Amino acid sequence: MIYELLKTLHLSSLFIWLGGTFGVAIALMIQAKQLDSLRVWDRYVTSVAMVFSWVFGLTLAYYTGWINSPWLWLKVFFVFMLSGVHGSLSGKLSSADLEATQGESNMNPPSVRRIQPELLVMLVFIPIIVSLVVFKPF
Repeated sequence: MIYELLKTLHLSSLFIWLGGTFGVAIALMIQAKQLDSLRVWDRYVTSVAMVFSWVFGLTLAYYTGWINSPWLWLKVFFVFMLSGVHGSLSGKLSSADLEATQGESNMNPPSVRRIQPELLVMLVFIPIIVSLVVFKPF
C-alpha cells in the first residue's frame, strides 16, 4: 500500500512538473502574451511539483531498496539534468516577462522563432529515464 501511494504521488508530481516545463518552453517559442501568469504558475506549481518529484522519488527508491542500483543513479543524473533544464527555462521566462513589462521585448519575430534547446533535451532525456525505470538494465 505504501509503495502504491509513493508511486502515485511521485508520478503525479512528475506529470505536473514536466507539463509545466513543457508549457514554459512552448510559451517562449510562441511569445505568449500571459508570461506573468505563466511565471507565477511556474514558481508556485511547477517548481513545487519538481521538489515533490525528487522527494517522493528518492523516498520510493529507498523504500524499495533500489537506492544502490546503478540504473537508479543513472536515472538520478538525467533527472538532475532535467531540473537544470527547468531552471534554465524559468530564468528565460523571468527575463522575457521582465522585458515584456518594460516594453523592451527583443524576442524573435514570429517568422524566426526557434525551438528552445531545452525542449529538445527534454525530448531526449525523458525516454531515457522511462527506459531505465521500465527495464532496470543493470
